[in-house]
Amino acid sequence: MMDALIPIGLLAAALWSARRRRPVMVGATLLAVTPMAWFMFAVVNPSGVTIAGGVAVLVGGIGVWRSATTRSRDRWLVAVGWAALVLPRRDGLIWAALIASVLLLLAAPDPDALLRRLGRRPLLAVAASTVAVLVWAWRSETNTSQALFVAPLVVVAAYGVSRVWPRLAALPAAARVGVASGAAAGGLAAMYVVMAQRSAGFDGVALRLTIGNTGNDLTEAVGVLGWLDTPVPTSAVFAVFAAVGALVALVILVGDVRPLVGVVMVVAAAVAASWTLSMLQNNDVGSYWQGRYYLPLLAGAPLLAASVELERAAARRVGVALAGVALEVANIALAATMRRFGVGIAGSLNPLEWDTYGAPLTPLVLLVLHIAASVGLGAVLFRGHADVTH
Repeated sequence: MMDALIPIGLLAAALWSARRRRPVMVGATLLAVTPMAWFMFAVVNPSGVTIAGGVAVLVGGIGVWRSATTRSRDRWLVAVGWAALVLPRRDGLIWAALIASVLLLLAAPDPDALLRRLGRRPLLAVAASTVAVLVWAWRSETNTSQALFVAPLVVVAAYGVSRVWPRLAALPAAARVGVASGAAAGGLAAMYVVMAQRSAGFDGVALRLTIGNTGNDLTEAVGVLGWLDTPVPTSAVFAVFAAVGALVALVILVGDVRPLVGVVMVVAAAVAASWTLSMLQNNDVGSYWQGRYYLPLLAGAPLLAASVELERAAARRVGVALAGVALEVANIALAATMRRFGVGIAGSLNPLEWDTYGAPLTPLVLLVLHIAASVGLGAVLFRGHADVTH
């Protein structure tokens, strides 16, 4: 019960914070919580807490970054979400470091202002949970645990780049291209060095297999529930990707560059990290990676896009549309899961024919209640909203 209550509590806090700030962020938060995330919230698994922690850090961190007046709820949402993100799983600190790095880069040229708005006590709480993870990693002998010591260095590097950004922007175009190319080459070299730490050494064939499986990983992040056994209908997966794509297109039309840059950074970082960590696992029979692993960071794609500046009425319309897609997909996923356990993934589509194994209620009753609860959640989140832009 506690394993379910912790992520649901974090999500509720994130939605409350988003609702008090901008309606489009409410819709994006629901969209970021894919059916796979909902599934992980409901089972005893550290991934559920980690995913909810990532969403909380992103919602609170975006609030600290984009709002002129930082609320205490956003600051402590970051601190509590950070602990939930880094403590349950050994890859949590990697996602936390990447989220922090993206926000620091977006805060250029003054990342110190972002840290000041976050506040001393939340920063101390973040530091305490980080130190706890590093102490554990120091006592561990696995490659993936030792790699955690690289995570703080990534944050330090992002902070340094953010501080010198005005100087980089003032360089001639050719020099900027050279700097960007050097940074990309350095990143690829760092990935290679980490990949080569696997006990069997660097394996080009294993890397090609890992890269080739990226599309499946992204699909799993949305709608292959459990451990690769309950696929959500392809149309529902496409609906999620289309909604995120439409939100990104809106950012492009508005011309708000920083949210767009943030989306590109989190997607690129999530995919690159999945390749690197998959290689580090030293698995010679295939990739161990599952889409749920990088959801804490990949949730940043819709959330950062939702930080775009919009007129009040438009922000509400976009938020309601995103929430509608997210809640519809969640109900489709529940129906797919009920069908899978009732008659199998190739069985009847009629809920009345789904075997209940002697349960007192037909699955149709539970599905109707779930739909009603989804409608009620949407009504509560958008009822009487102030339609503010910050």
